[in-house]
Amino acid sequence: MKRMIHIFRRLDTASCGSITLEQVMGMTSEEAEMVCGMTGAQSIPQLFDVLDFDNSGTLELEEFCNAVHKQDVAEVPKETQKMAAQLKRLEELQDRIFKVLDDNFSGIDSLWGDETAQYAQ
Repeated sequence: MKRMIHIFRRLDTASCGSITLEQVMGMTSEEAEMVCGMTGAQSIPQLFDVLDFDNSGTLELEEFCNAVHKQDVAEVPKETQKMAAQLKRLEELQDRIFKVLDDNFSGIDSLWGDETAQYAQ
């Protein structure tokens, strides 16, 4: 895991917390062989696709380090893994929405308009 973090930080030249395919292409051949071996990817672009669970076009540290855990879940199809990641993002979005809606339904008008005002009483 420490090796993965080191590689990520070296590739993240802007220190923004995410890396692009172009930056991943900057891995040394030793690093690429190691990380591709962990995921079963045959090339760096394929590796990037395997690790980019949320299809954002960038990899965050967590996504990049997931390569270490790929060995444990190699039998799980990639699409299933992506659906699990999307579900997690939806749950996070749901949590943010519920934070907007407090106990007295304030803020609900900004989401659905006056239709719901009758329920806030």
